[in-house]
Amino acid sequence: MSTLLEVIIPGRPGRKGRPRFSRHGNRVMTRNDQATEQWEGTVATMARAWRQGIWPHDGPVVVDLVACFPRPKSLILRKHDGSCSVARYPGPGRQPHLNTPDIDNIIKGVLDGLNRAGIWKDDRQVVELHALAQYAALGDGPCTEITVRTYDHESRASRPCLEAMDPHEE
Repeated sequence: MSTLLEVIIPGRPGRKGRPRFSRHGNRVMTRNDQATEQWEGTVATMARAWRQGIWPHDGPVVVDLVACFPRPKSLILRKHDGSCSVARYPGPGRQPHLNTPDIDNIIKGVLDGLNRAGIWKDDRQVVELHALAQYAALGDGPCTEITVRTYDHESRASRPCLEAMDPHEE
């Protein structure tokens, strides 16, 4: 697999918001909210600046996505009067993000931004996707890490489908 795009977008990860509907005579129009438009525009601008190779790519691709959100105060170890609340402290590394926005809305916003950038002809070319929503490690800021690679059919063709695998088989 060759890497087509590697980009880190600083700042809080965005999401794909709910579409807005309006009526114009007999027609119903849909549009994205302003936050979605800004996020997709940011993804597109950064992707255009960092893309490599010939564009748009016309084959299948693999997308790796890591959305790192600001670490909440509840996950920061604090010392009060010489003691500390270690029981709630999960450690200094990245931690799972369990709040909104949902990971599927993060994915949709990123893929639509990459569509705008002309990374591929259509996001249906994404045949494999790996996504994580995490809180940033202590000392790190929020960001979105995106990697787009070509899909290597030869190395994937021999892997069994998850449905065909028996977890109890040894």
